[in-house]
Amino acid sequence: MDDGAPNRQRLESLFATASAGEAQQAFGMLVDMCAPDLVVHEPPFVPWGGDYHGREAFLELFAHIAQFIDPSSMEVLEMVADGDRVIVLMRGSFRSADGQIAPVLLSEWYSFREGRVVEIRPFYWAVPPVGPAQPGEAS
Repeated sequence: MDDGAPNRQRLESLFATASAGEAQQAFGMLVDMCAPDLVVHEPPFVPWGGDYHGREAFLELFAHIAQFIDPSSMEVLEMVADGDRVIVLMRGSFRSADGQIAPVLLSEWYSFREGRVVEIRPFYWAVPPVGPAQPGEAS
């Protein structure tokens, strides 16, 4: 069985680039890593909650998230890979609705197919109030 090492290495490189303050380069790496049929499932309790299908929707999602999260603040605590799944446990900072910076703990589950990310599922823990929820589901 595949131990997931190549997929893990892809994400390790991505997160190392982001934590080095190279957010634009890291974002480009992530977009290049994503399959055209990527699906991102964001939980409904965040303003950007919903399902995002495809790269264009992912670009819109990231633009919205960037209002609340500083990618360089994200610190990878643990990464587990098995086959086509990589789970990343991270902590970082969110900008709350009133402009305050608050810590957040989250995990992101990445599913790969042929070396490309086809699904991302973030799981947030202790998220500060970051703004009003957006009605509906992204497409």
